[in-house]
Amino acid sequence: MLDRTMKETIHPETIITRRQAGFSMVVVLVLFLFLGIVGGSLCSVLSVANASGLSRLHSAKAHYIAQAGLHWLLYNRSGFTGSASFGGGTLSLVEKNQWRYEVKALVGDTERRVRGYRSIEYFPGTREERNEDVYFYVKNQTGYWIDFDAFMIEWAGATAYYEKVEMTEEDEGTSRMTVFDDSWNSNRRLGSGEKRSLWFTRWVAPGETIEFRFKDFESGRYGGSNVDMDAVPIKLYLFDDSYNYQYTVVGAYGQ
Repeated sequence: MLDRTMKETIHPETIITRRQAGFSMVVVLVLFLFLGIVGGSLCSVLSVANASGLSRLHSAKAHYIAQAGLHWLLYNRSGFTGSASFGGGTLSLVEKNQWRYEVKALVGDTERRVRGYRSIEYFPGTREERNEDVYFYVKNQTGYWIDFDAFMIEWAGATAYYEKVEMTEEDEGTSRMTVFDDSWNSNRRLGSGEKRSLWFTRWVAPGETIEFRFKDFESGRYGGSNVDMDAVPIKLYLFDDSYNYQYTVVGAYGQ
């Protein structure tokens, strides 16, 4: 009897093709998974790189804002006491004393601080031997223009009073001007620790040197015998309004 039931004939090629399709699907899934991981990692790297670049940008910006604020304080010393918006950041005064300023700038979450000193320092080896006179040079070591309008010197171990003070004129090389003479002070000389104001404000450029000459030291307020000051170290104080610069130690002759 003839069997009319249709039977499916499965060829070997068909079995292989289905197996390939299943394998391809696995490969595609693995590839998508790999691309997802790589893409996520790349996004993470780009995000970190972007954050790092932004942080560096904020750091540089904060540094420049702090430098500008410090420069302003060293020039002006007024109109800024707490904090203020400046250049896209916030500038704050951290410390202010007689010779030092410290400011900080905040940009985003990045903070930078800078500190500046207001000092004029003795130029080593410039003290000359003049017996009852003291000659020496000082130098602006701050890196900024600074100014002063008064001076004072202190010493120990010698009773002495000086008659006259000369100082190098601004932009005049070796030309000097008298900034104190006892004849202006009822013939009363100045002693250790006595402050004297100038008639003017003396501006000093970064790196500029100034010669001071403290002349005719004698034993009495109104005169007397000469006092040899060569072996006597002194401290020079310079003032601007109510602010003091850090004092300068001027060694004895030969130091």
